[in-house]
Amino acid sequence: MNRTNRIRTSVVLILFATFFEILTIHSYSRMSATFDEPQHLVDGYTAWLLRDYRIDPEHPPGLRLWAALPLLVTPGIKLDTQSPYWIQGD
Repeated sequence: MNRTNRIRTSVVLILFATFFEILTIHSYSRMSATFDEPQHLVDGYTAWLLRDYRIDPEHPPGLRLWAALPLLVTPGIKLDTQSPYWIQGD
């Protein structure tokens, strides 16, 4: 490969990488969490604190427990277990 082809290839790769980074950063700033990610964290958190797995029982709790681990040392998290919705299991 001669010098011109190497430079052209490098420029194209740099442009593609730059475009990819711009799209990635743009999507982070415009898109939020998927609709079920908060549910997974709450499920992991209640599994740690209450040993209650009813929020999403059809999936194994391993990854949710791992994802919710930082919540155990985060101050100010409130979990309302006296709500009628929680008591009824809705």
